[in-house]
Amino acid sequence: MTLIPSYQLKEQTKQSSSRAGFLATLNSLTWKDKYSFLSLVTPVVKSSKKSEADSTSEEKSYLPYWNEFSQAMSEWLWSAIKTDYADLDLNSSNGCAKNAIVNSWFSTKLSYLQSEKWLRIFWQSSMSSVADCTDSENTNRKSVKVCTQYRMILTLEQEQLLMKWVRLNRKTYNMAIAYLNQKQGFDRTGIGGTGKQAFKTFFKAHIRPDWLKNELPAAILDQAVMEAYSAWSTTQRHPKTISKGKDKKPHPQAGLKIAKFRSIRDSSQTLQFKIASDLNKGRLLPQYWGELPAFECVDNGVRFCPISNPYTPEVTYKHSRFYISLPEDVEVVDNNKDAFIAFDPGVRTFLTGFDGQKMIEFGNGDIHRIVRLCQWLDKLRSFRDLSKGFKNRHLRYRLSQKMKRVTRRIRNLVDEMHRQVASWVAKNYRVIALPTYETSQMVCRAVRKIKSKTARSMLSFAPYRFSQVLEHQCTRNGSVLIRHTEEFTSKTCSRCGHIHYSLGGQKIFKCSNCGNHLPRDWNGALGNFLKALWDTTLLNSASFDCVQMTVFV
Repeated sequence: MTLIPSYQLKEQTKQSSSRAGFLATLNSLTWKDKYSFLSLVTPVVKSSKKSEADSTSEEKSYLPYWNEFSQAMSEWLWSAIKTDYADLDLNSSNGCAKNAIVNSWFSTKLSYLQSEKWLRIFWQSSMSSVADCTDSENTNRKSVKVCTQYRMILTLEQEQLLMKWVRLNRKTYNMAIAYLNQKQGFDRTGIGGTGKQAFKTFFKAHIRPDWLKNELPAAILDQAVMEAYSAWSTTQRHPKTISKGKDKKPHPQAGLKIAKFRSIRDSSQTLQFKIASDLNKGRLLPQYWGELPAFECVDNGVRFCPISNPYTPEVTYKHSRFYISLPEDVEVVDNNKDAFIAFDPGVRTFLTGFDGQKMIEFGNGDIHRIVRLCQWLDKLRSFRDLSKGFKNRHLRYRLSQKMKRVTRRIRNLVDEMHRQVASWVAKNYRVIALPTYETSQMVCRAVRKIKSKTARSMLSFAPYRFSQVLEHQCTRNGSVLIRHTEEFTSKTCSRCGHIHYSLGGQKIFKCSNCGNHLPRDWNGALGNFLKALWDTTLLNSASFDCVQMTVFV
């Protein structure tokens, strides 16, 4: 196959008025063409102040993704459907997709695009890498190590014992941090080993008080001390000066490592153990558990008693409840799918995906339920802060407990959506393209252009936590997760490439250049689909109803 220069390919794209012309254009693309595009075809950004103000990143300057490849693929896709969204015949179904998502509080909508011929993509894996694209690890292993967290069902005596260990674990950690901050290290004379192992021996000999020997098990104490030393050793030293310009002055702790202490108000606190045998027949550290009965765990409403575990357990206390984390080896189950999907995260709709044949919407309009709970939480917090004085101490305690329940309710709803959506997507698609939804930069008060309600709704959906859950599910199901940037995917028309700089918060995308008219989230999903094709694939062949590509994973 001969190599076609970039300028000739652009002329051929403009002259191709039929679908066969675009197929010829697509078939002419090779890996050399893609690299020639990257070096010769640089997208031109219009000189507009809005484009700079709407940028959500302070460190990087992103450019529009539209190029000749995107134009050819877009024309080929749009030639299979009707010209206007208002006239488009959609076969929509609400609720569960093939009964995969059952008893969910959020909505699921599938919109099939009716046409005589549509896109079908066959994927072949490659071990190469693509620049500016972060891929998950290739899941060719037969089994992977996963950690499952279960809620612990405890009696009053068992809960009091674990609470005692949590308090003493925090006390031990803070004692070690206080010594290291004050002495900036420890004396290693006569102590074997290096690093945290040596500090553990030093702590037991010189720092640990006598009363702590009989109160806290040695296994928990050792882990707390070593964790404190690791935290202190990784702490950055303070700079020599504070502030800049006229306010510049010497730092009182210049050159010192000052690690942070743990607080009783931390959202979660963890008990770490040494070996797997610390959990035996429903008892943690049997020599210290005493005559207390074995505890139980809950998994989807079913109670069970953990007998043993091949790996070291971990106990976490958060939201007034105890949870135990049990690592285990899980066999990787191949989903035997070759489909590809690209997602567009959002606020009104949690996720909007396009896989070449249909649009999938998860959580359309369901953010209002989370917002109502957040508003109720704000009222409780305001009422608690206004209830001052000694006589209102019991009222403040009850309000605090109620706030914890509301917070736990919000977290459970969001986690349920994350896990069910991630599980269904990983089981039904081989390659999943998810943008890096940089919410921390979008909600920064110094440069953001969105309102506080939108920022809070965006953070309530926790897109980064969802990406972690999805990556875990892809590992278990043999799928591949591709992360890419999403610059201009919502503002760029998915049909002609025109950039709509004044899009704002409009629900419907209306292109002033070609008259394209479709929902905003659909346009974003199509844009991410085209961008993911360009960033992570190479075209092998194309026909009237089939496109064959190689994806880099």
